[in-house]
Amino acid sequence: MDVEDNRLPLTVVGGYLGSGKTTLLNYLLSGLHERRIAVIVNDFGSINIDASMIEHQDGDVVNLANGCICCTLAIGLIQCLFMLANRSPRPDHVVIEASGVADPYKIAQYGHVPPYRLDGVIVLADAETVRARAKDKYVGPTVIRQLKAADMIVLNKVDLVSQEQLDQVKQWLLDLVPEAHLIPVKNAQAPLPLLLDLRHGGPPGTTDEASEHNHPLDYDTWSYRSEHPVTRATLSALLSVLSSSILRAKGFIYLVEDPEHRHRFQMVGKRWSENVDRLWGDETPATQFVIIGLPGTIDRSQLEQILTQPKASLPVHHPPPGSLLEACSAIPAGVDAFDATGRMGLLHVAFPLKMMLQPDGHLTSSDILHTIASAVIFDFYENQDARLVNLQIPEKVLRSFPGPAYGPLGIRRATGFAPTQTAFGTILKPTAGITPAEVGNLVAQAAENPLFLFIKEDEDLYPNLDYSPVAERTRRAVAAIERARDKRGGLGLIFAPHISGAPHELRATLEAVVEAGATGVMLSETFAGGAFRLVREATKHMERPPAIYGHNAGIGAKTHAIWREVIDLLARLDGIDFRQTAPVRPGAVPYIRPYGAEWLASEEILTRPIPGINPTMIARAGALDQGNIGLNLAEAARRGITENILFLAGSAINSIKNAQGQADPKVGAEAMLQALDVYESGELRDTPDTEYVKALAAVADRRHLTALRESLRQRYGV
Repeated sequence: MDVEDNRLPLTVVGGYLGSGKTTLLNYLLSGLHERRIAVIVNDFGSINIDASMIEHQDGDVVNLANGCICCTLAIGLIQCLFMLANRSPRPDHVVIEASGVADPYKIAQYGHVPPYRLDGVIVLADAETVRARAKDKYVGPTVIRQLKAADMIVLNKVDLVSQEQLDQVKQWLLDLVPEAHLIPVKNAQAPLPLLLDLRHGGPPGTTDEASEHNHPLDYDTWSYRSEHPVTRATLSALLSVLSSSILRAKGFIYLVEDPEHRHRFQMVGKRWSENVDRLWGDETPATQFVIIGLPGTIDRSQLEQILTQPKASLPVHHPPPGSLLEACSAIPAGVDAFDATGRMGLLHVAFPLKMMLQPDGHLTSSDILHTIASAVIFDFYENQDARLVNLQIPEKVLRSFPGPAYGPLGIRRATGFAPTQTAFGTILKPTAGITPAEVGNLVAQAAENPLFLFIKEDEDLYPNLDYSPVAERTRRAVAAIERARDKRGGLGLIFAPHISGAPHELRATLEAVVEAGATGVMLSETFAGGAFRLVREATKHMERPPAIYGHNAGIGAKTHAIWREVIDLLARLDGIDFRQTAPVRPGAVPYIRPYGAEWLASEEILTRPIPGINPTMIARAGALDQGNIGLNLAEAARRGITENILFLAGSAINSIKNAQGQADPKVGAEAMLQALDVYESGELRDTPDTEYVKALAAVADRRHLTALRESLRQRYGV
């Protein structure tokens, strides 16, 4: 249970046009605060960064001499967040600028996606114009929606209105958004500790922290430190006072219920969180706070009375210290509340290894899900909307998992494909109702083309059919690949028959296809938990075990309760070599999941470094075709993950019709090679996604690329 909160705090800054967002962002970037703040803006032009501060610029990222970073949304918000989270050194805090007409609430949802945590939503309001704009029939709904998303409203330009006008607009804002906290400022400047909760390595700031710069308005601060532990009940009592009286609070907690760990607390507006930070180690355990508020809003005597109640000891209903029961009891490890009630948010729970580790020190994904996604959490009525969104597993346990037998580079070495070589695969079509002889013929057609590294059956072609037994299908496929050896230029080819089935059938099916010569297997474990681990353990003694394609069949049913990246992490640990994600497609509507932040999180969890565990090769599949392969290659190149991707095309290869009107895989493969050639030429490098297919068709016409042109006509009607 040695858990450390390494999430990256994220703040969204919104406000209508002209409210002062740019001034505030410039203040954050240029401040002499010795903290690495990364600001994501819509474009550099609006920020107008002082040239003397720029250390160097790399495309859409500007690095400043004070350690701060500014990047634009040109590469997309998801990609930008991914890039910042993986920078070295990592920023201390990320700030997203919402455009003048954007809804900050929607953008703030990215703060709940690991490795980020939402610090707060700051909305600027122009003291002169905000009420008039809120009444405007065109822009009013946007202004009000922005204000209602705020944890903190920075009321800017207060020096431009009279005291009477200021009092009126403050009261109007408090009536409109009673749970948000209001900060009146000039020139969009407020003390940094009010705006951002920056982890700066040491304990929370002292009473002069809010005065680190000269500001036109004064703020009260109050600090507290005690080496006596506090209970969660005391913390709740403190929150009930703070929620209506302060602007920001932060500190560390010495908690009765978890005395071994330092808990970290922070609050901005109505949003608060309390999480395990780290073990106390050699540090003397102590509760310490700094609270910042407007003049007259901090009742010191009330706070001291709450925190200096008779000191608590461990409640009697807790397990005896040092007992086996205590060593096997899960404990709360913090909460990120989404609202003031504290009943909606992210709950962190630390589960002890003692209660589940097997004698040799290993765990399985089934063990983990049995405990963490258990009835205690998911079956209680009031928890009906619960989701399992993240797992943190100690390194010694991670190393006990087998992981993929090969990983992307191992797959490439086994087949002779170079790391820089684009790897393609295909899916047999028709998807069902075909005999072993027909499977052999389909594989023979694909095997002659050295484009392919991988061939798999469709999930609708079941393994144990009286008219098409999987072992016989495998023998025919392996023989076809062997006959095509001379046409492949020395490149190998993995064939993965479909072996999904009930647990009592799976082992016999696996043994049958391995004996028949299968170099891969394809299966889903959504409705047969532990199947990936079963296959990995049963074949790990082999010199060349079959590569495991972890199919997604039914995964959408599971992701309603468990986030996709958690499922993919466990599948990777259990040993899958391939996992399907979705391709990049032109247009706004995705074809299959995952997409958006889910898509990025899945691909990141499949490929990020894990001690002792190979990466899993990403299989981009689901409407991947000649019209979007260039977009996928470009996106993979931007992220530096091309070697980790298998581009898997089914109908785009096997269903393209020839001049006689018959489906012809040779024509589909030729069209894919031509699309690949156009991409590599760089001719369409700067073409917008929405215009890519039309531009590709124009290139095909000009170059007389007949197969490509025909595939685009059949797939897109262009």
